[in-house]
Amino acid sequence: MDKTRGRRIRFLVWYVLAWTVAALYFFSQSLSQKFHFNDPTPWWHSRFSWLTGMYPNALGTSPSRSFSSPWKP
Repeated sequence: MDKTRGRRIRFLVWYVLAWTVAALYFFSQSLSQKFHFNDPTPWWHSRFSWLTGMYPNALGTSPSRSFSSPWKP
């Protein structure tokens, strides 16, 4: 494996990990609201929803950032 491929894999691992941490942060807020308001929804439903909802955002971040770069003549 050459250096650029290893660097790219490492970047992708950190990228997915960062989005997973963000999803778990929002899940913890949702879980505290669930316990505070005695919501009967299972806890795993909220975790699944946050994780599956964040990964499309992660997929859309890189393409949207490429459109935001300044146009070069």
